[in-house]
Amino acid sequence: MLRRLWVATACAAALLLSACGVRPDSIVQGQITVDGSTALYPFNLKVEQAFYKLTNDPDSSIEHSGDGNALRRLCAGEISIAGVARPATDREKAACSRRGITLHRILIARQAAVVVANKGLGVDCLTTEQLHALWRRGSKVESYRQLGPDLPATDVSLYGPTTGAAV
Repeated sequence: MLRRLWVATACAAALLLSACGVRPDSIVQGQITVDGSTALYPFNLKVEQAFYKLTNDPDSSIEHSGDGNALRRLCAGEISIAGVARPATDREKAACSRRGITLHRILIARQAAVVVANKGLGVDCLTTEQLHALWRRGSKVESYRQLGPDLPATDVSLYGPTTGAAV
């Protein structure tokens, strides 16, 4: 468990140090395996690159099977780091605890969702509540008019992250 915390901390430090042009001599040794969310995949690749610069170990692997799978694999001892975009559930924490693994959350960044609409749609602004009604799991909204009488009776077409993405 301490080794995993050390690897995670060392990788984050390696990334920061390499970004500053500092190249410490192999402060980290071994192999790193990371799995996590699609949203964090680009960041996780940068961690792997920084790790490789420090260790020259080509056997590290970075995957993005989703938050739940990554946490399950971490708790099973299959990977070194779970780079996830959400906190672990009580069930996931309990699974790790049963194996003697303590989870440590390190906040790296915050996510944002960007809403873009076709200019010809005639929708200039939606409230947070209207966006929630549109994107809520199981939403029955089929037309923008259902969100308010001043909106067009145009069919809704939503495009977003894949299932399992944290955004």
